[in-house]
Amino acid sequence: MEDRLRPSEQTVAATACEPAVVIIREHIILVWPNDLKPQWYAESQVRNPLEMADWLETAFRFSARWTRFDPNDHYARRNGENIRLIFVHNGSFDFNFGGKRPFIGLRDLKKPLAGSEDWFGWLAHELSHDFWHEHPAFQRVKDVWGEGMCDYERYSLLLNMGMPEAARHWNQLLQDAHLDDRYRAGAWMFLRFQRSHSLDGPAALWEYLWDKDFDAILGKPRWIK
Repeated sequence: MEDRLRPSEQTVAATACEPAVVIIREHIILVWPNDLKPQWYAESQVRNPLEMADWLETAFRFSARWTRFDPNDHYARRNGENIRLIFVHNGSFDFNFGGKRPFIGLRDLKKPLAGSEDWFGWLAHELSHDFWHEHPAFQRVKDVWGEGMCDYERYSLLLNMGMPEAARHWNQLLQDAHLDDRYRAGAWMFLRFQRSHSLDGPAALWEYLWDKDFDAILGKPRWIK
């Protein structure tokens, strides 16, 4: 693992709103405000920014394995420069498409509250966007189904990363979602399909759906009028 920032990574990290520590992992970079000391959601087993970076790295690895796609490699081939997925508090919200390679802006660190149960779920959703944004096998479905795909991945990441209570809470919200909710209702359609077809988790689901017409398999989405 390269333990220093590359030029394009430095450019994004330098946009941080306040003095911050830069934590580098193989696939992700976390730019964490020096003065931010949240109350960490206990089930996550994260207790400090270093462990937060480890959590994000693990989530990235799970997602790459399940989707058989590494966005870092994808953008490196395009740009001739390896730029890792960066998480930074710089006034930007969510998954950002700007520059050579998308990054994730950490909102205002209050909605969701940094370190909270919802914070970890939200991060899982936004990280998942990186895998669907330009995945070659899912380009024709991502505009309609992409948010649901990410909310499904949110559940799967929480469950597989030792957070069963958070996953259970999220499962209930998905099950109770209005049918016209492209986020949660979409995610529930994936999760229900996975279970009804006895598919062993997200890797098996995405293999089953690989380069297929989701409407034909899952049904016409109610959020499209």
